[in-house]
Amino acid sequence: MIKYFELPLSKIGRLEPLWTELNEIHKKDSKYFKPHFINMTFKKRVESLKLYNCTNIKIFVCSEKSILIGYAIAGIENQTGEIESLIVKSEFNGNGIGKKLVMHCNDWFNDQKCNRIKVGVAFGHENVYEFYMKLGFFPKMTFFELVNKE
Repeated sequence: MIKYFELPLSKIGRLEPLWTELNEIHKKDSKYFKPHFINMTFKKRVESLKLYNCTNIKIFVCSEKSILIGYAIAGIENQTGEIESLIVKSEFNGNGIGKKLVMHCNDWFNDQKCNRIKVGVAFGHENVYEFYMKLGFFPKMTFFELVNKE
């Protein structure tokens, strides 16, 4: 049986194996920014999340037999909710787990009276567009970033 619960920020280290799996997917899929994902560590990612104070970030997780199989990290800044990170182990895809994690985020955003809810998708990872579009998210704008040519 799959259990859903909120993970305290103090226990974020439990996400490292799943985060690493997600980072590997982004490394593989990235066409222009592989170095970003190669150089990104879990520690650096956790530090970047500290831009939110503890009241503005939630971690929703799910487990099966006490093993974490997915998570969603949600943050709020200036009344804008953002799904910062989402992964479900591939062997559990197609079971509605990702949808349920997104719904936990959206419920929190709505409780906090967010006037905007968004999610960013790394270029090269467009295979998740259909998933997000089924949940009511649609591409609004594409941002371009200069690739550092060293």
